[in-house]
Amino acid sequence: MEVAQSVQKFKTFWKVYLWCLSYLFPYKKIFVLFLCLSMFSSVIPLIISKMFQHFIDHILPTKNLNNFNLLIVGIICIYIFMLLANAKKNKIGIEFQEKASRDIQLSVFKKVRDLGFSYYEQHPVGKTISLFTQEIPVVQGMLRYFIPVILESSCELLLSFIFLMTINYKLTLLFIPCMFIYYLSGPYFERKAISYKEQYSKLVTEVDKKQYDSLSAVLELRVYGTEKWDLKNLINIAQESSRIFSRFFFFMDMYAVMRRVAIYIGVVILLLVGYSLVRAGSLTIGEFVTFILLFYQIMFKLTVVMTQINKQKMNVVNATRLYEFINLSPHVKDPDNPVKLKDVKGKIELKRISFGYNSDNVVLTDIDLVINPGERICIVGSSGCGKSTLSKLLARFYDPLDGVITLDDTPINKLSLKELRDTIGYVFQEPYLFGTTITENIRISKPDATIDEVIQAAKAANAHSFITDLPSGYDTFIGEKGSRLSGGQKQRISIARVFLKNPQIIIFDEATSSLDNLTETKVNNAINTLLDGKTVISIAHRLSTIRKYNKIVVMDKGKIIETGTYENLMAINGRFRQMVDGRELNNDEV
Repeated sequence: MEVAQSVQKFKTFWKVYLWCLSYLFPYKKIFVLFLCLSMFSSVIPLIISKMFQHFIDHILPTKNLNNFNLLIVGIICIYIFMLLANAKKNKIGIEFQEKASRDIQLSVFKKVRDLGFSYYEQHPVGKTISLFTQEIPVVQGMLRYFIPVILESSCELLLSFIFLMTINYKLTLLFIPCMFIYYLSGPYFERKAISYKEQYSKLVTEVDKKQYDSLSAVLELRVYGTEKWDLKNLINIAQESSRIFSRFFFFMDMYAVMRRVAIYIGVVILLLVGYSLVRAGSLTIGEFVTFILLFYQIMFKLTVVMTQINKQKMNVVNATRLYEFINLSPHVKDPDNPVKLKDVKGKIELKRISFGYNSDNVVLTDIDLVINPGERICIVGSSGCGKSTLSKLLARFYDPLDGVITLDDTPINKLSLKELRDTIGYVFQEPYLFGTTITENIRISKPDATIDEVIQAAKAANAHSFITDLPSGYDTFIGEKGSRLSGGQKQRISIARVFLKNPQIIIFDEATSSLDNLTETKVNNAINTLLDGKTVISIAHRLSTIRKYNKIVVMDKGKIIETGTYENLMAINGRFRQMVDGRELNNDEV
């Protein structure tokens, strides 16, 4: 069992690592040039070492000034070449590293968009934000630093080792057994460190989520006086993450200690054996000095490579969640060859629709409904009966488990998501406003709209008068989530968006249920102007407005149980009549 788990972890590691490397593939030409320049830069220190050996063994004993001058000139020329090569290498290195880093961030943004509505309903926002604050920087660090450093150091390490073998292969092979000291103990400490790193990464995500929740719920926490309770929960998670991080560093330090022990033992053996070889005449002083210098260089580069490799292993652990996120498959996908509707009339038909957020929890069952172009229908029913879920299916936020939804006799899953959603306008109970100007908030529905179009949409939504009363009019910053506006003002901004978009189908999802009577009247005036000639689907409007609809659809436990006009439904003395007479919903709502 443990072997199988180890094999699976190994496979997962390489999948994630190769996925990280894949962001370098589009820039493989400059990447290869970077490697070539790295190898060139690695050869130069070896040439300098060889010249140093020549200086000790030949120039210094003979005191030949001409050869010494030539040596100095040669070293200067080599250093100039090295500086030029390093400058070029660094320039192209930055180019492909930054482009690859940009690509990973854009791919995550794109995936967030592609996953759609279902992902956001099932995953906390704080957890998604942690991808950008924790996982993306880790992968970017690999692309910007770890991978280039490992490749460059590995090239230098390999060439240095080959050069040492040419000096004295027996002496070179002597310090290799010392590395076994490190490899016999190092992997244990490495595994422990990775284990704690995994735990720490999960706790950091929880901390991010908790911080987001605390900031988002600051009003509720103050109202109920539970700030200390919330702070205590946050401190508990933070303390546990700190404890785990301390354990991680302990094992990383032990890992480093064993590496140093191996190096120090190698130095002692090298000095003892090297001294004997020099005394025996099988090794010159210049070769021995050069060997020592290159040994330390190799040990340094080996330490760099091993340290970076181990850090990369830790980073791959962090990158695994990002890899899994990138490979999530969206529940709703664009068709390969979407059908295009030339002129949308607004006819909607639902044929035997069944839906559940999972197979064990069916929300809608055998829904049949026809909505003709320009028809206004109202869907009513008790809380949880499936009204809002039905509206989400119409814009393909979800796909039904069974059945077909058509728009103008074309299945909506054959339309592109953009065309379908351009056809539909939503007015939610609690619209989301961005922390920018009113103009930009209205323009969300049509980014290329002119300021005149924005103003006309605001006038139609009965919002122009309150906007012009604001300090900077349409350029007023309204605060995060529109905190400087009232509920009715936010709703009219939302309706202005729909006016600007001018869709053929409009869905109101309890758009006025939380408003007071005066504000509701103003919002309804704006809505009535908007509805002319449109297909309208409204959810849970008040009795005062429900009479105006052509058709009322009554739902109960995920099924349509009654359909008809207000008068017809009242006459049959069924569920709708019971709701009206019993006033089941607050504030005279049905």
